[in-house]
Amino acid sequence: MNMRQELLLRTRVPKEYWPPADAWPSIRPTRLVPWTEDFNLAEYLVERNLDEGREQKRAVFFRDKFLSYGQLSQMSNKLGSSLKRLGIRSGDRVAIRMTNSPEFVISDMAIQKIGAILVPLFVLLKAPSIAHILKDAEVRAVIVDAGLIDEVEKAGIGDGVNVIVYGGNEAHTSKNYLLWERLLEEGDKNAKSENIYYHDAVMIHYTSGTTGSPKGCIQTPVGILGHVAGTVNRAGLREDDILSIAPPLPFAYGHAAVMYALCVGGSFILMERFSVEEFLSQAECYRATVLVGVPTTYRMMLPEIPKYDLSSVRLLMTAGETFTEDLESSLKKILPKVKFFNSYGYTEMWNFIGTIPGVHSATSLGIPYDGYEVKIVDEQTGKEVGVREVGVIKACGAAGTLYWRIPDKQSLVVSNGMFYSGDLAYRDEQGVFWFKARDVDIIKSSGYLIAPYEIEGVLSSHPAVAIVGCIGVPDPVKGEIIKAFVKLKAEFQPSEKLIAELERFAEEKLEKYKVPKAWEFIQEMPVTASGKTMRRGLKELELKKKTAG
Repeated sequence: MNMRQELLLRTRVPKEYWPPADAWPSIRPTRLVPWTEDFNLAEYLVERNLDEGREQKRAVFFRDKFLSYGQLSQMSNKLGSSLKRLGIRSGDRVAIRMTNSPEFVISDMAIQKIGAILVPLFVLLKAPSIAHILKDAEVRAVIVDAGLIDEVEKAGIGDGVNVIVYGGNEAHTSKNYLLWERLLEEGDKNAKSENIYYHDAVMIHYTSGTTGSPKGCIQTPVGILGHVAGTVNRAGLREDDILSIAPPLPFAYGHAAVMYALCVGGSFILMERFSVEEFLSQAECYRATVLVGVPTTYRMMLPEIPKYDLSSVRLLMTAGETFTEDLESSLKKILPKVKFFNSYGYTEMWNFIGTIPGVHSATSLGIPYDGYEVKIVDEQTGKEVGVREVGVIKACGAAGTLYWRIPDKQSLVVSNGMFYSGDLAYRDEQGVFWFKARDVDIIKSSGYLIAPYEIEGVLSSHPAVAIVGCIGVPDPVKGEIIKAFVKLKAEFQPSEKLIAELERFAEEKLEKYKVPKAWEFIQEMPVTASGKTMRRGLKELELKKKTAG
C-alpha cells in the first residue's frame, strides 16, 4: 500500500477533497525529524521544548510582555479543550483572522493540538474572498480580532459556524458570538493532544488569488516540517536565537518563522502590524539575533537601521521576492558582521531551496534543501537544460503540492510527482540556482523577455525613490513597453525634471531596452499582505486609466 492509499484510509476529511492519483506529488519525509506515523505538530513544536527543560524559557515577546514555553503550552491546552467542548473535532476546519500576536500563536497551537485544521486568513482580505474561503474549506469556527470582524460579518456566517472574538464585549455576545478570553479561562490546562496520520491535513493556506478565487493548499506535518527543519538546518538557526518577525503570520513565510523558532527551542518577537520604527526598536530592545523579512521591508529599513543598536543581529533572512545586489551591498555596509540567508518556494510547497549563509550570495537562490530534488527544464519539451541555460523550476521532496478540492489545477502543476512552478531560473557550474523571473511578471518588449526585478532594484537605489514597481503596458510597435510606478520619499516632489533624472540614472546601470519608457508617480503602492509590490494591482490601475480614457 502506497502513501496515498494509506492516507485515504486514514484521512479525517472527505477523500474526494484530495488530489487525484495521476497528479499526486512525490513526497519523502525529511530525515531531519524523528517521525512517527501518528503525530501532532503542536506537540513537536511546543511540548517537546518542555520535555527538554525549556518550560520557563521565554518563547514569545510582544510589546512589553512575553510568554514562556510553559504558558504557551497551558494556554493552548485550555483553548483547545474549550474548542472541543464546542463540538470542534479532529479534521474540522477552524479559520483565524488575527493580527500578529501571542493570541494568534496560542490559537494556532490549540487548533493543532485537538487535530483540527487551521485556515489562516489575511487581515487585508475583503468579504468576497473571505466568503469563498469559509465556504470552500467548510469552516466550523472563526477566531477573529474584534477590530477585524466587519469583513467576516459582511462575508456571511453560515449556520453552525462558531464565531470566537478576541477582545470582544457585550455587543458581540448579544450576537451569540463567543469570547476568546472566556474560552481560555474555562479550558483545561492539562488537556491531552490528539495525534493524526503524519501525511494528513493540518493546515490549508489559501493563495492570494492573483487569477480567480483564492486556492486552498493543503499542508501536512511532513510537508510543514520538511520546510521548517530544512530551513533551520540550512540557515543554521540555534536555541539561543531570537527571531524578529516582520511578515504577517497568515502569510506562509511569517507562519513558518514562528515554527523556525519553536523548532530549535528559540524565541521570537511579534508586532501587531509592521512598521520600520517598531520592528527596529523591538529588535534592539530584545537583542534579536535574526531578522526575518522580505526585500521590500529591508529597503524601507535602510535609512533607519543606523539609528538603532543591532549589534546582536547575526543573520538576516529573506524570501518572497528578488534580493538584489544593490540591496545586499547596502545592508552589508550598515551591518558588516551580519550574514544573509535567502530561500525560495511557493505557498504550495513552502520553501525548498536556500543559500548557505557566508557561502552563497543572497542574490542567488542557493541549493536544494536536504531531501529535495530540483530540476531546470525546457518549457516546451520538459527535458532538463544545461548549465546556465534558463528553464522552468520543477521540484519534489519532503513537501508536495496538494490542492484542496481543485483536481484540474492539480493536474496542471504536478506531473510524474514533480511540481511545475512556472518560474524561470538557471543553475551555474557549482550547482547554485539563480532566479530569473516569475513567468506571469515577464515583460515582453521587442523580442526581449525582461524581468522587472532588476529594474526595480536599480531604481530603488535612487535617493528620491521610496518604492517602485514595474510592469509591461501594451505598445503597438514593441508589444509592450516598461512602465515604472514610483512612490517618492516625503522630501521629493514629482516633476518632469525628476523623470529625466530617473531615466539617466537607469541608463547608467541598465541595458537600454530595460530602461522604462513610461513613468507615473503614485501616492500609495499596492502591496500584497506580505509587503511585496503587487504588480497585479499596478496592472489594474493601468487598466482603469485606459477604460476611463
